[in-house]
Amino acid sequence: MNQVLVKRTARSARMDLMVPGLAPRAMRSSHISRLFCRCVTLLLIASWTVTAGQTTPPAQQQPLSVNGQALPNGAAGEGYSFQLTASGGTPPVLWQLIQGNLPSGIHLDEVSGLLLGTPRAIGTFRFILGATDSGAPRSVARAEFTLKISPALTIVWSPAPGVQNDTIAGQLAVSSNMNENLDLTVIVVAINESGKAFVLGYQHFALSPRTSNLAIPFASSLPYGSYVVHADAIGEDTNTNSIYRALLDSSGSLTISPP
Repeated sequence: MNQVLVKRTARSARMDLMVPGLAPRAMRSSHISRLFCRCVTLLLIASWTVTAGQTTPPAQQQPLSVNGQALPNGAAGEGYSFQLTASGGTPPVLWQLIQGNLPSGIHLDEVSGLLLGTPRAIGTFRFILGATDSGAPRSVARAEFTLKISPALTIVWSPAPGVQNDTIAGQLAVSSNMNENLDLTVIVVAINESGKAFVLGYQHFALSPRTSNLAIPFASSLPYGSYVVHADAIGEDTNTNSIYRALLDSSGSLTISPP
C-alpha cells in the first residue's frame, strides 16, 4: 500500500516538473487566450480612437448675397414698406446705404433691413444697398435697386376740352398709384373772362387701388364768351384721413362765338 502511494506521488511529481521555457499545456492554452483577448481589445480601442478623431467636415457655407429683387413702386404721401433679404454668410446681418440716395421720407433700418417711411418726393431713385454679416472675417454683399415714386393721384386730358358749337366738351383720365381705395370727387369748370364759373362735369365715387386712366367725360353748353377750363380731383383715404389732390388747366382759352 505504501509503495503504491509512493509511485503515484512520484508520477505526480514528474508531471509537475517544469521544463525551462515551456509551461504545461493547460497553462499555455490559458495564457494564449489571455493574449488573444488583449490583442483584440487593443485593436478595438485603436479603431475607436481613429474613428473618434475623424470628425465630419462642416458643410461648405454659401457666400453672402443680397436678394436684388425689384422694389414695388410707391406713391407720394402714402406709407411705404419693403423687407430686404440676404442669404448665405454668417447671421446676423447689418444693412447700409452704400451709394445713391433714398427718396425723401424713406429710411433704411440697418438691423431689420426694412425700407420704411412716407415718400415726399416724386421721381425714380437708384441706389446701392449693402449687407455685412457677422463672420470672421466679415463678408459684404451689395445690390443695386430702383424705386419709383409717383404722384398718388393724377389726371390728364384725354382728349383736351374743345368747342363744339355752343358746347365745351372733353374727357379726363384719372389714375391712382395708391394701394388703398380713395373716396374721389372730380369737378370740371369753365371760367369766363369775368371770373364766372360754369360746371362742365361732376362725379363722386370710390376709386379702386392702382386704377389707370379711368375715363371721366364732361360737356356743357355755355353762353358766348371766352373760357379757361379747370379740373380738380380730390381723393380721401378714409383709413388714414389723408387727402390727395390733382389739378389741371386747359392750355389756352376757348371761345364760343355767335353763329
